[in-house]
Amino acid sequence: MLAPLELQCTYSTISSDELLTKIIPDYCIDEPIECLFWERGSTDTYVVRCSNARYSLRVYRTDNNTREAIDFEVDALNYLHAKGFPVAFPIARKSGGYITEISAPEGVRFVLVSAFAHGDMPDYESEDDYRLTGESVAQLHTVSDGFKTAHNREELDLEMFTETVFKQIEPHVSHRPEDLAFLIHCIDTSRNAIERVGVDYMDYGFCHGDVHGGNAHLHDGVLTHFDFEECGFGFRVFDLATFKWGSIGGEKGPVRWAAFTQGYESVRPIKKADIQLLDTFILLRHIWLIAFHMRNSGDFGGDLTSDGYIDHHWKKLKRLSGVGVGLEPEQ
Repeated sequence: MLAPLELQCTYSTISSDELLTKIIPDYCIDEPIECLFWERGSTDTYVVRCSNARYSLRVYRTDNNTREAIDFEVDALNYLHAKGFPVAFPIARKSGGYITEISAPEGVRFVLVSAFAHGDMPDYESEDDYRLTGESVAQLHTVSDGFKTAHNREELDLEMFTETVFKQIEPHVSHRPEDLAFLIHCIDTSRNAIERVGVDYMDYGFCHGDVHGGNAHLHDGVLTHFDFEECGFGFRVFDLATFKWGSIGGEKGPVRWAAFTQGYESVRPIKKADIQLLDTFILLRHIWLIAFHMRNSGDFGGDLTSDGYIDHHWKKLKRLSGVGVGLEPEQ
């Protein structure tokens, strides 16, 4: 009988029991009882249950985030937490630091344990919760104005929203020249709009990077933000556009957006340049999503580069590029 072939692995699921016995005991938490694999996404998320508390544990995928990028994220979360802003802050290791390196079949992966964001998503049928979310996002931007770190990660800037996303999408759409030409048109039009307004007039600073409405939980009137793995310094209108793209649509969309912006501006004014470019960044958010899917298709599945996927999302691009408002939520 032939010996089984030994094949390489590109994406493994780390055993919950291994994490519970070999990784979690080094973190500053009391009496861990259970580690439960929760969901697969930008990172693999686990819930850690202790005798009197819960925590989140994330395992970053190989090559998806560098150690430098995760150190940036940790510094940002610690800064926000120290300033009293509610985030799922990192939990320290007993041996020092916050990040644990593990050897997975596909290579080195990084582990981060954080506080648990109690509660549930806000009620996005409630104008009050839109207003509260607007206030919270504005507080995030205001509190983080002083954030500095020695660690670097890709910025959410003009290059990322144009050149970088195009390079990630182009190989998967090159067999459809008309769709590729339309993508180029969308990116060029967006770049021209941003350059006409002028980046110097935009609000630039620390961004969550993925404020689509599902990455915050409301508990006892407090909105706690989590999943900062797409964070970075960049155009803050991207956070605003991402929320509108992800959570506001339909007939009540204008009223809900008005509630969100009212809440935001009760804390921090929205710059005129950002208001002018909101629809542009809604379009760029959708292009960003396509790029995210396509660059991760090796882990998430080839359907994210299929002709059916392209048909579906290019219809949305055409609608957004022509109208830019009234879109259905994407989350």
